[in-house]
This record gives sequence, C-alpha cells and structure tokens, in this order.
Amino acid sequence: MCKSIIQSCKKVSMLFSLIILAGGLLFTSCENFMNTEDVRKEIQDAIAYNNALSCDIIFRMNADVGEFLGSVDRTMREGYKTEVQFEINVNDYAFDTLQAVSQEDKTTSRADYVTIKELERDDKKGKYKYEITLEKFAKDILIQPIYKKRPKIDTILPLSSNTPVNQDTSIVISFTNPIDPESFETLVVFPFMQTKT
Repeated sequence: MCKSIIQSCKKVSMLFSLIILAGGLLFTSCENFMNTEDVRKEIQDAIAYNNALSCDIIFRMNADVGEFLGSVDRTMREGYKTEVQFEINVNDYAFDTLQAVSQEDKTTSRADYVTIKELERDDKKGKYKYEITLEKFAKDILIQPIYKKRPKIDTILPLSSNTPVNQDTSIVISFTNPIDPESFETLVVFPFMQTKT
C-alpha cells in the first residue's frame, strides 16, 4: 500500500513539475511574443485602422455603359486603400478615367478627398482596375467613370441602290455624335472606281 502511495505521489509531483514548466514556457513565449516588432506593428496598425474616420463611398455608372464588379458601396477609412474593378461596354463607349464627385451635386468635385490610381487597363476588352485611397473624410463621395459615346454611322447619302449616280455627287455620311473635323486630318482616302464589265 505504501509503495502505491509513494508512486502516486511521484506521479503527482512529476505532473505538478510539468505544469509549472509548461506555465513558465508559456509565460516566457508570451513575453517574447509581445516584444517582437512585427506583432507590435500589427497591433498598432489595427488600432490606427479602428481609430480612423470612416465613410461610405458609392461606385456607380449607367448599366448600358458598364458595371463595377464586386461590392459597389464600400465603407472606407481615412488614409486607407481599396481596389475596384469594372467593365465598360467598349462597343458603344470609350473610357477615359474615374472621377470623384459629390453624390448630391455631380458638378462638385471630390478630387481632393480621394486619390485615384490606375492599376490595370485593357481598352480592347473594356476591363479596368483602380486603387482608391480615402485622403479626407466626406459623407457624399461618388466614384464614376468619365467616358464618351462612340460615334456610329447613322446615314450615308446617296443611298445604296442599283441606280447610277453622277461621279461628282457628294457622299454625305451622318454620325450619331458630332465629329471633330480635325480628327480626320490623318485619314487617307483612296480613289475608288467600280466598273461593270
């Protein structure tokens, strides 16, 4: 009986020593954990992020122009960034850039409140990626694209027909949008003559 009590006491003593040793290691590793610069910086960054002013930023464009991908209403914090991706209908529209304006009055710029940086641009596919940084707090920031409607041919006169026309007849092409005549300065027109045999 005494032998089993002694063995039990040894086991309890050994278990108690292991617990003390594990507690000591845990305390030492926690102390070292809190002293590392990386962890300290992460904690400071988290505190700064949570203390930064936040506001909702709206991303909008007309549905026929294209669409923003992902969340279009985002809560952003002052001094922090987000990325936005969007697609433009390149058959009908030519994209220029993004702009920040007031939600209430789209003629009022909010360019001083955000930094807009282009990250990726594929004009052929109409796919774009931008980085938005909230520089100053404002409650009414709207991010929208600047674009132009692509001109298309509306009518051509004289109308195509089997009836011959005089070779001196002017050809008049009407477009859906006004065209800048200077944009045709580099256009090379080749004489074209079709004859019947």
